[in-house]
Amino acid sequence: EEPWFKNLPLAEEKILIAMINLLDLTAREIDNRREVSLNRKLNRQIETFLFRDKILQAYIRNSDEESISRIFSLAEDVLDLDPKLIQSLKQEIVSRFPNFKFYGSGADVVLTSSSRNTFYTTERSFEEKRKALAYLHEVEVPKNSKEIATAREYGDLKENAEYKAAKERQDMLNNTAARWKEELERAQIIEPAEIDPTKIGFGITVTLNNLTTGKDERFTIMGPWESNPEKFILSHQSPFASELMNKKLGEELSFTINERSYNFKVVKLELADIHTIEPVPSTI
Repeated sequence: EEPWFKNLPLAEEKILIAMINLLDLTAREIDNRREVSLNRKLNRQIETFLFRDKILQAYIRNSDEESISRIFSLAEDVLDLDPKLIQSLKQEIVSRFPNFKFYGSGADVVLTSSSRNTFYTTERSFEEKRKALAYLHEVEVPKNSKEIATAREYGDLKENAEYKAAKERQDMLNNTAARWKEELERAQIIEPAEIDPTKIGFGITVTLNNLTTGKDERFTIMGPWESNPEKFILSHQSPFASELMNKKLGEELSFTINERSYNFKVVKLELADIHTIEPVPSTI
């Protein structure tokens, strides 16, 4: 219970690096079926210490950018670490260093709080997308591999319709997996406490008075994974919602989309119950 490690003649960064390395080591031992019970217990303890107790987040809030980069790079490479934990670190880093560079997939990726590449989502939607990706890898891809193997046995691949269809599906599965993985890396989870109720944005239900018709229109702004125009739930990335973003109560706004003009006045802002909004099902 006591922070005994603070009395050690070691820099905090070195202690955290050692803990992250242990987290990865225990995960790999579990993956290799070595002393699974012991390593799983140790893995949970280390994960709790680093992430659940927010030790890494606290370190990010008080350290320099170079040190944070070293810590984050190590954490990102830990085997089988929940993507939500990495995402929480990204959010913490971006809040301090908006132009922090994240390196991944062989490319230099810049994630900023206002980046057009970043989109907002709920934890529920993030988890649903993560499960969908896992199902694709664990069920759909192996199933497709068997289909390819079976079709190959028919011979004459040039005229083999089953083989061609299975290979086309393989390409589709690979493309979908790559897209979902990239989306998970770009997604930024928003909690209710982070929503600003004084302006239009993610998690806000806005009532607009249509200055042309005189009627009120009500919309809820969410992310692309929750967008449902039939229920007037709009993605903050959509052209219409983009025009509304950051507008405050009483403001009037005019804009044109696809040669159609809109004229509104913001008459009401409410916090949406974001936990009750259904994620859009992930389809292959």
